[in-house]
Amino acid sequence: MNLLDGTKDFKPISVGNNTPNQNAGVIYFAQHRKISDLFKAGDNITISYDIEFLNTELYSDSENVFSAIQLFGGSWGQLSEVKVKYVGGKFYTKDSYKSSSYVENPAHKLTVSRTIKLTQDFINANETIESIHLLYNSVPIGATVKVTDLKLEQGSTATPWMPSFSEVVKSDYPSYIGTYTDNGSNTQSTDPLKYTWKKIE
Repeated sequence: MNLLDGTKDFKPISVGNNTPNQNAGVIYFAQHRKISDLFKAGDNITISYDIEFLNTELYSDSENVFSAIQLFGGSWGQLSEVKVKYVGGKFYTKDSYKSSSYVENPAHKLTVSRTIKLTQDFINANETIESIHLLYNSVPIGATVKVTDLKLEQGSTATPWMPSFSEVVKSDYPSYIGTYTDNGSNTQSTDPLKYTWKKIE
């Protein structure tokens, strides 16, 4: 489940104002729980989302332009960061926690996923924090950024977007079909581990 509330209807400020540390939107942990209630040292958490940059011709070749998801308070620690630039008529992105190099990105879109192993120092520094925020750093005036399918979950694998436990309804769960093959049996098993499962798109 998503450990963030309201991601389905998350409507951050979409347009940059060319200032450092522009707070584009705050989103709370599920049921306004604090980090100390949700996590312990040694836990893995994974942040994932899709980000799209529009009006990309407004960007420059600056190394200081980025969008980030970070804690709202405490250590203000970053959970993710995507740097962007526009050079010679081409748009480039860099997922700062996965690469040291910019990559040409003609689609202007990126899927971000990062797993973090929490330490006791992290828990101590952020124990009362109950939200994260979307941050723009020097995103140009008039440049639009879209963030969708934002999810924070326990574990080291990014799974498809889901709402938080308190928000989920039956139709939010993905549908799967199971295939069972056993030539030596006249009846199908009730053991789900004996089936091959495929998501129905």
